[in-house]
Amino acid sequence: MQLNEHTLGSKWSFDTIWIQRNSRQNTMSTPYRLVMTTCDSKDNAKHIAAHLVLNKLAACVNILPQLESIYMWQGEVTQSDEFKLLIKTKSALVSEVIEVIQTEHRYDVPEVQVIEITDGAQQYFNWMEEVLN
Repeated sequence: MQLNEHTLGSKWSFDTIWIQRNSRQNTMSTPYRLVMTTCDSKDNAKHIAAHLVLNKLAACVNILPQLESIYMWQGEVTQSDEFKLLIKTKSALVSEVIEVIQTEHRYDVPEVQVIEITDGAQQYFNWMEEVLN
């Protein structure tokens, strides 16, 4: 059966169904964040990752292997090989994580993006709590 306004009745519209369906999804909020940055070398990436983990600012840092970035820098298109860091932390620690990135990073303007974690495996969150406390 194909859904349309006729089969749904005048009370329902596709927008109403989408809003009702999606308002129930992703309503969970957690105190966890994923912070992302890139580094120009594996050594700098490892240095930042170790600093964050040793100081209990991150439970885990993944370093993704060499990737290619293309971006504007000082008015020119620039191409660089970089390493991506995925930093798992708590929202209460994000400002300290950003401070470490800005202090220990080799770039003048390091990339810092923070993603809210809305859901995940409770066992992993329990482990993060244990590690970060």
